[in-house]
Amino acid sequence: MRYAVSLGGDTDTVAAIIGGILSCRQDSADIPWAPQVALPAGLDALAEGLWAMRRAAYA
Repeated sequence: MRYAVSLGGDTDTVAAIIGGILSCRQDSADIPWAPQVALPAGLDALAEGLWAMRRAAYA
């Protein structure tokens, strides 16, 4: 992931894709700055609702 970001140019999308792929391959991610990110209230409920809609559509 660090290599992908260090390529230069517009690398935010590349980093997001690589991060998504890497996170699918392991149970947890050690992101030291994650506790500093302020997530909006209700995000877990939104994610659960979207997951339920997807499950219903493809079950």
